[in-house]
Amino acid sequence: IIGAGAAGLAASIELAEISKQPLRIKIIEANNFVGGRIRTVLTEKDAKGQYVSPELSDSCQEFSPWPVPIGAEFIHGVDSVVNDIVEKNDILVEETFDFCSLGEYPSRNSFSIRNLTSSMSQKRRESSPLKIFGNGECWDLNNPESKRGMRKSNYGKLISKAKELWDQIYEIGECATENASKVLPDKSLSAFIEERMSGSDEIEIEAVKSIIDAVYAKTAGTTVGDYSVNEGGREESFWDYGESNWRSSKCFADIVNCYLHSIECINKTFEVGTGNTKIDIILSCLINSIRNCGEESNQHEVKLTSRCKRVITCNKAIVTVPLSILKANVIEFSGDFSLPPNKRLAIDRINMFSGMKAHLLLRKGIDINPSPFLENTELFFCPGEIYSQVWLRRDESSVFLTGFVIADDRTKIASRTNKEEDAMDIFMEQLERMSRDASGGFPMFRHAKGTCGAFKLHDWSDDEFTQGVYSSPSVGAEGMRQKMRAPIRETIYFAGEHTNMKTCATVQAAIESGVA
Repeated sequence: IIGAGAAGLAASIELAEISKQPLRIKIIEANNFVGGRIRTVLTEKDAKGQYVSPELSDSCQEFSPWPVPIGAEFIHGVDSVVNDIVEKNDILVEETFDFCSLGEYPSRNSFSIRNLTSSMSQKRRESSPLKIFGNGECWDLNNPESKRGMRKSNYGKLISKAKELWDQIYEIGECATENASKVLPDKSLSAFIEERMSGSDEIEIEAVKSIIDAVYAKTAGTTVGDYSVNEGGREESFWDYGESNWRSSKCFADIVNCYLHSIECINKTFEVGTGNTKIDIILSCLINSIRNCGEESNQHEVKLTSRCKRVITCNKAIVTVPLSILKANVIEFSGDFSLPPNKRLAIDRINMFSGMKAHLLLRKGIDINPSPFLENTELFFCPGEIYSQVWLRRDESSVFLTGFVIADDRTKIASRTNKEEDAMDIFMEQLERMSRDASGGFPMFRHAKGTCGAFKLHDWSDDEFTQGVYSSPSVGAEGMRQKMRAPIRETIYFAGEHTNMKTCATVQAAIESGVA
């Protein structure tokens, strides 16, 4: 199994559980730790089960005791394989925000009513923890036209229009799912908006595009100009996990440690003779060549070669590396296992952009003044800003903010000479503008030159073993995920969120692909 991210770890456990014959599994990871794109840096000095490198842990110590989720952060929905892992292992989770109407709660799924889950209260739900910062003002996403009647701006109505258009995307997906003959020619979300708002004021069209870009396209890891209406609509119609969002106290470190514990248990049963499967994890081993051995008797045995010339042979291989690694041709597929043309086409057609996560720690009474902006919001969508989304966590002494930067916005920061310093300045300046509206003009920062307790920028393009965030619904990519998933000669298999034909870009998409 090439790659020790969510898909690779899930695949190893699934194979061990279903195997009736003796089986030796090797998980080969290019990095010096497991977790891939679901890595979380645990900063407690006495933390057990630390699975990331000392370099990462050392660089994030200033955030202690907060865990720093470099990769995935949220559990999406109440009914997925991730929820199953959480329930099975009694992991404490807290509901952060939702896109549900009040009538859909409380959920009858055990995940959201069990003792180890903290669900949002009715009061919290009504306080609108989801906001949009646009046109210099803060708006409630779920009720954007409320309490804004006295303002001259009609931006609230444009937010409502954006939500209306997004509902039409869902309807297109539903229609196509029920009747394949009704599939419309594919187009980008940008073209779709222009078509549906034909005759409207150009400024309003661009504003709606910007809103949909921040709320929906950037969430999917893409842009409004690259998001596919057909593939996106299909994914929306297939989404059956529920619309609530959760976070574990240690983010996805808990999930990774559950997998590592399962592997440890499997190996113990093998050692005492009661199990028939052994799983080895090989770290710091970048596989850059996959081919058949070439010997006549073992024509279809797989030969894996690493960058440091280590050779590993196996009967079957599962490639779970990110799509961007395949796009960059980091792995050479040759001989009988050369990539067929339809798979190369799929790799080319499915988009996977890069992005950044900026983590900022603000200390109450030291860096910041009391602010309803910081206490009453879980997520800000920010149309037109470099940080298109801002996520918040808080405790008695500090506020932990994460700024999400995707695709073209990432380039605006990456091109700067002092990338890390400039990224922090841009983030803090954006927060200051956001807070002034939310707090009636009262400054959020205590000092004229804003200060912070810690800042850390992670640029996924700088990570040579990832080179991107996640795949996204892409124009012209209908049917390409099936091609992406198809094995080569029933010997080389492919898994990862980019191969999931139901949905992409989530942890459950990766895990599902590993157990399918």
